[in-house]
Amino acid sequence: MFRRSSTASAGPRFVLRLVGRRLLATIPTLFGVLVVAFLLLNVVPGDPVAGMVGERADSATIARLRGELHLDEPLPVQFAHYLWGVVRGDLGRSYITQRPVLGDLAERFPRRCSSRAPPCCSR
Repeated sequence: MFRRSSTASAGPRFVLRLVGRRLLATIPTLFGVLVVAFLLLNVVPGDPVAGMVGERADSATIARLRGELHLDEPLPVQFAHYLWGVVRGDLGRSYITQRPVLGDLAERFPRRCSSRAPPCCSR
């Protein structure tokens, strides 16, 4: 006689619980990635505002931009703004292109995936 395993008898309920546990386990990992990314952005030498406005900007423009980017606030407050933006899907603006980062990623990501997809998957 064959014995049924307990996972086979549980069916969809078991799968949903397993998927739910795996999704919950990703939360600390994602939080850790966000912390590391935030800290890496803050240890990079140089001032991002100075890079954005150039060398000839006046101090009022620099102060205004630092306020808009929340760079004049303490690190925990900056991280809270960063985290809230990521939760909302707002990844900010690129310092280089001055465009939304999410738009730049969406523009480049499909091309990368389609160039890596096997020919049988393309339409």
